[in-house]
Amino acid sequence: MYKFSWRTRCKWIVTFLLTAGCCWQANAQNEVVITAKAGQTVNLQASYQDNDVLLIQGGGTAASPAVVDGGGKTVLTGNNQLYLLGKYIIVQNIKVQNPNLEQGIRSVVSFRYKKTTGNNCTLRNVQFVQDPGQVSPHSYSWLEVFGQNNMVTGCLFKGKTNRNPIVHVDVDDDQPDNNILSNNTFTDVPVHPGEALEAIRIGLGHGVSGAMVKDNIFRRCFGDSETLSCKSSGNTMSGNYFVDCRSGISLRGGNNDIVTDNRFYNTKNALRMAGSGHKITNNYFFNAPVSTSNGGLVLMVGGDPRGCGYGTVADVTIEDNVFVNHLGLRVLKAGEQCNDYPRNIIFRQNRFMNAKQVFELKDTSVADFGPDITKNLNAPAAQALSRSVGPPAKKVAPETQRLTIETYQNGKAMFSNCDFGASFFSPNAKGDAGDKSKVQDVQQKINEIRGPGKNNKSKSQ
Repeated sequence: MYKFSWRTRCKWIVTFLLTAGCCWQANAQNEVVITAKAGQTVNLQASYQDNDVLLIQGGGTAASPAVVDGGGKTVLTGNNQLYLLGKYIIVQNIKVQNPNLEQGIRSVVSFRYKKTTGNNCTLRNVQFVQDPGQVSPHSYSWLEVFGQNNMVTGCLFKGKTNRNPIVHVDVDDDQPDNNILSNNTFTDVPVHPGEALEAIRIGLGHGVSGAMVKDNIFRRCFGDSETLSCKSSGNTMSGNYFVDCRSGISLRGGNNDIVTDNRFYNTKNALRMAGSGHKITNNYFFNAPVSTSNGGLVLMVGGDPRGCGYGTVADVTIEDNVFVNHLGLRVLKAGEQCNDYPRNIIFRQNRFMNAKQVFELKDTSVADFGPDITKNLNAPAAQALSRSVGPPAKKVAPETQRLTIETYQNGKAMFSNCDFGASFFSPNAKGDAGDKSKVQDVQQKINEIRGPGKNNKSKSQ
């Protein structure tokens, strides 16, 4: 039997550790630094090694930005990442295909690397695509937006299946960041077990973001009950289309958000809200009355955010919106710790349309959506409950002049198909040809978004 000295044994141990270290280093990320300068364009390679991490740094000026261009040929895949740092840099024309990041990495593309962030930068015309059958076992976002005054525009996000939001927008507690997401398309996101696959998440429940989410398309998004999850204050969501989605916009954790000029088609729970001071204006809700949960507005019963998870809905204005065929209004209590019912909700200058007519809905307000709403509706709105709590106060309006409202509290119907003579949400024939014409224009845009092979005939026509 051979005996070896401690010195020999120590040499073996050191040799083993060095060898193991070399092997580990071979799999480590390789930082590829790309320095961009004002007024210049840097052309990227067509491809990179699997562990290459692109660090875009340097910068330009507002008048003369630096450009980093993939020319439509650069493809990042596997464990590749890109970090957009510096200032006034435009990164464009890249494809991210079938990313498969190692565990612990937060995102494929980010405006932050370690402690350095990008500001006043733009990510433009970047395609994020996961092909059918491709699976990534780890949780990460495709894009994280940090810094201030950054823009993500003209990008495609298609087919993500792994956990975590497609795009996460960070929120600085100290001041608004004023980042913009515009003219992007989010499409073909399947159902995810356990959810947590939002298309966009803004913040984590605190801070004033000042983000602008405008003119984006959300099509066939089923990854979460909140397709656009707004968890911060002071944001604006404008001009977006939600088509054939599981959900629409959720004002989950924040106040004073603006939701305007959005279009919801065949999208359940189109707008769900918690918090106060929101303005909901000039949105179009296209939904046929085929399901009690299909479309409309959801007002959450709030409480202490630490126990309930939803802030109290208060001082919200819902104005100048158009509901086509169906308006579903739900008051939803998520748990026993949620006991603050929505209050001071103003409905003003909204319109309802069916196949034949345009109606102007009566202005009204609800002082308190309490457990017994019949005592809290402003008179004469309580007459709207007549069909569910007693004999109708007046003759029921003809079917063509009746607004279908379904209101739910804790999953149970509070009132529906009510007498709308002189009562809550009473529709008065308006006959505005301009409304019908605009609805037809919106419907044409929706048909284009849905694409060929879909049943594009609207039930509102």
